[in-house]
Amino acid sequence: MSNQTALRRNPEVLTALAKVVQFEKSAVLKQIAGNVLKQGNEKFAPELLVALRKEKDPSIRFDGGEPKPTEEQLDDVVYFRDYVMPELARQKREDSKSCLACHGIPGRVPSLTLQPSDEFGYISTADLLTNYRLMQKRVDLGNLDRSKVLRKPLNIENAQEDGHQGGRRYAPTDEGFLLLRRWVENQPSVQRQSAEAPKK
Repeated sequence: MSNQTALRRNPEVLTALAKVVQFEKSAVLKQIAGNVLKQGNEKFAPELLVALRKEKDPSIRFDGGEPKPTEEQLDDVVYFRDYVMPELARQKREDSKSCLACHGIPGRVPSLTLQPSDEFGYISTADLLTNYRLMQKRVDLGNLDRSKVLRKPLNIENAQEDGHQGGRRYAPTDEGFLLLRRWVENQPSVQRQSAEAPKK
C-alpha cells in the first residue's frame, strides 16, 4: 500500500520505510520499500535526468550535453507518475481489468503497448518516461478533444476513426477520465514551452 501516491508522499511513511530497509531481512520486502523510496525527489530527479539524457527527446533543452527540463515539464512527468500511471493500472469495476491489462502486454495492442508497473505499482523511471512519451504522442495539440488518449477510452467511433477494442472504459464525468483530461489539457503548455526554449 505504501506505493499509493497519498502514502508515498507522507513523511511518516517514508521515515518508516527507510527504517524497514535497514533492518528487514527479506530481500523482496527490502526491494519493495526501496522502490517506494526511489520515487522521492532526492532519488527520482537524478534518475529522470539520466533517462532524459539517454532518450535525447527534442522537447527537452540541453545545455553542455545535460538535459535542462523546465519546472513545468518536471511537474508534468511527476503528475503522470503519481496520477496517470496509477489510473492506467487501476482495475475498473465493470470487468475488473485495467488499461494495462491489455496495453501492458506486448503484442496485445500493437498500436499502443505500454510498459507495465509491477504488482505494487512501481515502474522504473526509464519505463515511466517511455510511457509518458507514448501517451504524449496521442495528444492532438491542435484540438485536444480529438486526442486518442481521450476518445479511445470513451469508445468514440465514426466514419473517420475506429472505436476502442476494449469497449467503453469511462463516462466523460468519471473521476479517472477527468484526471486523464487534466493531464492532456496541460500538454500544449508543456510542449510549447519546450519548443520555444533555446536549445544548445
